[in-house]
Amino acid sequence: AVVALESTIISHGMPWPQNLETARAVEAEVRAQGAVPATIAVLDGRCIIGLDDSQLERLARLGRERVRKVSRRDLAAVVAS
Repeated sequence: AVVALESTIISHGMPWPQNLETARAVEAEVRAQGAVPATIAVLDGRCIIGLDDSQLERLARLGRERVRKVSRRDLAAVVAS
């Protein structure tokens, strides 16, 4: 099974470095339960499903000041820009 994890908690919900520690812990727990974690984000105009560790860290370091919160309604515009 694949478990989709949203990235807002990483970029907007918690401060650095707790946001990265939490993201890693949640992904580890998903793996411990026998599933595959797939954290979802838009990076560099690309929708990524299943961030790798360097992408998780990048998102966590950028934080709310430099990461745009995106919903379905603005996804096309964000990917196009």
